[in-house]
Amino acid sequence: MDKISTWNNQVRDSFNPNSADFIKVTEIPEKEGLLFKHINYLIVHNAPLADTDSNNGRKVIRRYSDFVWLLEILLKKYPFRLIPELPPKKFSGSSNDNLFLQRRRHGLQRFLNQLMKHPILSKESLVIMFLTVPTDLNSWRRQANVDTNEEFKGKRISKNFIKNWHPDNQKLWKQAEFSIKDMYENWFKICILIERIEKRKEQIAYDNLKFNSILNGFIDVSNKIYSVESSDISMINAGLQNVNLHISNSASLYKDESHNLDIGIMHEFKTFQDYINSLRGLFERLNRLGGNTIFQAKKRVEINTNRFNEIKTKPDVRGSEVDRLIQSINRDKQDIISQTNRDWLIKECVLHEFVMFQETQYKITKIFQEWGADRLKYGELQADNWNQMCNLLQQMPYNRQ
Repeated sequence: MDKISTWNNQVRDSFNPNSADFIKVTEIPEKEGLLFKHINYLIVHNAPLADTDSNNGRKVIRRYSDFVWLLEILLKKYPFRLIPELPPKKFSGSSNDNLFLQRRRHGLQRFLNQLMKHPILSKESLVIMFLTVPTDLNSWRRQANVDTNEEFKGKRISKNFIKNWHPDNQKLWKQAEFSIKDMYENWFKICILIERIEKRKEQIAYDNLKFNSILNGFIDVSNKIYSVESSDISMINAGLQNVNLHISNSASLYKDESHNLDIGIMHEFKTFQDYINSLRGLFERLNRLGGNTIFQAKKRVEINTNRFNEIKTKPDVRGSEVDRLIQSINRDKQDIISQTNRDWLIKECVLHEFVMFQETQYKITKIFQEWGADRLKYGELQADNWNQMCNLLQQMPYNRQ
C-alpha cells in the first residue's frame, strides 16, 4: 500500500459519522430576560473529552447566542474544515412557532454532535470548554483570552506531503464543488418529502380517530332504524365495534410511526443534509479565503532584482535606494515563502476534509436501511391489524337466514 493510500485510510478511520451521538440538547421551559426573552438550553452529554475528568453525565446551560459565538470562533480558526451550520435563530415560513423551536433545538443538537465526531474540532479547547464550563458563558468570555488565530499559525507543511501531492487531488474536489449544490438541493427536497409523509401519517391517524367517533354515532342510531327483528343489526353493530377497535389501533400505529420518523430517522436525514452543507460551506470559504498573492510578489522580486542589478555598480546611486531595494526584495521573498507554506497547508487541510467526507456515503446506507426497515415494520403491523379485523368481520351476517 502506497503512502497516499495509507494516509487516506488513516484520515477516514478517524471519522465515523454513523457512530452514536454523545450529546442531547433540551429546552429549559422558563424564558429569561426582562425586555427580550431568550431560551436556555440544557446540554447533557457523555462525550469523551481530552484532558478532562469523568465523561459521565456532564451538564451545562447555554443560550443560542453562545452557539453563535462558538461558530464564529471556529470559522476564524478553522476556515478550511467541515464546520456545520447553526439552525436559524428567528422564525420564518408557514410552520407554527413551537415546531420552529423544536427544529432549532434539534439543529443545535446535531451541530454539537457533528463537532464532537470531527477528529480535529473535537479536540479544540473552546469546544471542550463549551461543553464543560458550568458558569454562564458571557462571564467566562469577558475574562478569557480567546485565541482566534488561524490554525496554520506557526505550522510548517510536511515535506512528505509535498512529495506525495498529486494535482489530481485538486481536480477531485473541484469536481465535487461543481456538483455539491445539486446534491444539496436534491437531498433538501428528499427531506421535505419525508416530512410530508410524516405529516400525512399524522393526518391519517387524526382521520381514523374522527372515523371512529362518527362510526360510534352511526352504531347508536342504527338500532332505531333497523328495529324489526333487530338481532341481525346487533350482530352487525358488534362487527362495527370491531372495525372501530382496529381503526383505533391503526391510528395508534400511524402516530407511533410518525413519532418514530420525527425523533429518529428524520434526524438522520437532516444530519446528512448538514454534512453536505458543511462541504459546500468549505468550498465557498476556500474560494473566498484561500487565495494568495504569490504571483504578484514574485513579479515584484523580479522587477526589483533587475533594478538592483542595474544600479548597484553606478557610482552616483544613493546607498539608501540600494538598501530600500534589498529590503523590499527580502521582504517579498519571505512573503513568498510564508504564502507558499500557507497554500500547501490549505491543500493538506482541504484534502483531509474531503477524504474524511467520503465516509458520509455510509450515512446514506444507514438512513435508507433504517427508513425501509421502519416502513416494513409498521406496514406489517398495519397488515396484521387489518387481517385480524377481516377475520372478525366474517362473523357478521351477510344476509337474512
